[in-house]
Amino acid sequence: MKLTIYGRNIFVKFINDYQEFENFAEQVIVSSVTKNVNKNGKQYLDLQLKDISGTRNAKKWDVEPQDDNIFVLGNVLFVEGKVVTFNNSLQINVSRAEIIDESEIDINRFVSDAPVKYEELLKQFEEFRNEIKNEDLNKVLNYIYDKYFERFLYYPAASSIHHEYRHGLLYHTVS
Repeated sequence: MKLTIYGRNIFVKFINDYQEFENFAEQVIVSSVTKNVNKNGKQYLDLQLKDISGTRNAKKWDVEPQDDNIFVLGNVLFVEGKVVTFNNSLQINVSRAEIIDESEIDINRFVSDAPVKYEELLKQFEEFRNEIKNEDLNKVLNYIYDKYFERFLYYPAASSIHHEYRHGLLYHTVS
């Protein structure tokens, strides 16, 4: 994928852009982790890593004690490794991973935006809100709106299938 930022073309790769034999080095979310034992009795981690492009299987063959704190469901990690083919499917052999500080997470790698601009959604919502004339309904709406304002504006409407993007709940409400 190509992005243009400040007039410069920047090529961004996502998990499903990587092909066999490529070195992998990206931010990903741990969507599943299972501890297994190989045929030699050595422990390894079977992982599902994901970003906005999808999910890819990964293996961490050399398990270290600190991996229990790193490879945790929902953690955003910077993962390095190599893409290989196993049983006709691509997977990532993880060589190194670290938890990313929240301030360094590129949210755009994981969440897409609603199909309508945020400003337009907010404008439409405010127009609808101003049409409500019932005083009791306005009190309830204002209470909920004030209490959950941030979440309402930015959260998806659901975790999958239905408006599962940033501003999804606002988009769902307006549409």
